[in-house]
Amino acid sequence: MNTLKRLILSFCFLFIIVGCEMDPSLEQAPGVPSQVNENNDDNSSTENADGEPSVSILDRLASQEMYSTEATGCASWLFPDMYTDENQVRLSRAMIATPMEESGDDRFPVITIYQCLHCGGFDEDGYLAWIEELAVMISEKPGDVVLVIEPDTFAMSANDDEMNDILDKVCGIIADNAENAAVFLDIGHSGWIDAEGVFELVSQYENYDKIDGWASNTSNFQPMELEELFADELYELTDKPVIIDTSRNGCGIPSTIYNPADDEWCPGDEFSVHEDNPAILFNYYNKPSDEED
Repeated sequence: MNTLKRLILSFCFLFIIVGCEMDPSLEQAPGVPSQVNENNDDNSSTENADGEPSVSILDRLASQEMYSTEATGCASWLFPDMYTDENQVRLSRAMIATPMEESGDDRFPVITIYQCLHCGGFDEDGYLAWIEELAVMISEKPGDVVLVIEPDTFAMSANDDEMNDILDKVCGIIADNAENAAVFLDIGHSGWIDAEGVFELVSQYENYDKIDGWASNTSNFQPMELEELFADELYELTDKPVIIDTSRNGCGIPSTIYNPADDEWCPGDEFSVHEDNPAILFNYYNKPSDEED
């Protein structure tokens, strides 16, 4: 009988031990190290492959100056309307290589991609293939670059699902192939589509999360106070900053926005980072202020 009791007690003791180890809700005894998070790696989003703190591309840009190959300090423009021509591909490579290699680590170039998609007459597959090759070119270069995506197309094609689909793909292709490229979709300006209208459209993009921010007032004349208000409204809705072209807004809105008289337009503020306002990354010159359209 004593032997049977000992067997029963041993079995119960073994059952209790196994039950404690299998039930994660039971507290551990003091001094016993936890095994649950032994291999927990909680710094994947805060450290890079070298173990150094990661810095987002927007934060890197905020600490740099803009580089330009132009005496006016403006952005470089790429016109891919001949993207099926090998010469055009070589030209694009040269136009990318020069500003990216000369800008160094403390400056960044701004490159505007302008096919004028809303004008029509282009081959979508060829265009998107060119965009991918462009992104690969950029990824092979040192430093960061800001890409302004297709001025006017978004605002001109607000109700065009096909055109928005192409813009969506462009943003995704660049983001997927060039980590050193900041994608800024041109969304018109403060006098065109309002912030809620912009958000309603872009929030439906499959690659919305891959867009870094918005380009506003490209080659236009909207005064800075209106653009700042527009940027604040966009930031509140999207949590993404705006870059503002100030190359033509120093004299207010002219009587016509298409090549107005010389005395009706003048350059606004030169490049500056807006450290005190997260809604605006920087203002800059996208085109020479005195260049006609």
